[in-house]
Amino acid sequence: MTHFSPRVEYGLYVLSELATAGENCRSSTEDIAASVRLPITLVRSLLAELERAGLVAKPEAAVDGWRLGDRPERISVLAVVRAVQAHRPLFANRDFATALPALTPNVRRRSYALHKAMLEAERSMFETLARTTLRDIAS
Repeated sequence: MTHFSPRVEYGLYVLSELATAGENCRSSTEDIAASVRLPITLVRSLLAELERAGLVAKPEAAVDGWRLGDRPERISVLAVVRAVQAHRPLFANRDFATALPALTPNVRRRSYALHKAMLEAERSMFETLARTTLRDIAS
């Protein structure tokens, strides 16, 4: 089974810090890094990825002041996952029925059933992440 990289969690820390700072507050990269206790180079990298996804904004290029790109209730955890991590399936599930054609019909049928269950679990998890917002986790 695969899982989310630590970058997803770190990205959520960074966004949570901005969410709790307030709507009119701008936070510097250094302040964010110190607050979430992550290396500044990592925070810079995360902010760049989050900015490309529209999740954070830096209105004045000359000033180091980050803010959320949208209201916390409109930023889903799934959006953060997609911003900082390339899509990976939740389960490293291979289709044994086609990989091993010599399987008996019963084993092949069970393999298909297992594959279907894993895909359904992944779909459900992504739906939950899409419903869960930054406001839910930052408050």
